[in-house]
Amino acid sequence: MHRAPNDAALFLFHENWVSEENLKRHFETPHINCWIQEAKALLGEPMELTRWHKVD
Repeated sequence: MHRAPNDAALFLFHENWVSEENLKRHFETPHINCWIQEAKALLGEPMELTRWHKVD
């Protein structure tokens, strides 16, 4: 987890996944599903998920 240097209310979670299947399973776990639902009421704006590819 990272916090923006110019905005203490802005956070970034950076994760690396070995495979698309592992990421899919992660989003199917009960604790992640719970967080996604709770986040809607807790966060000031909707979560933004972006996907990137590692440059080798």
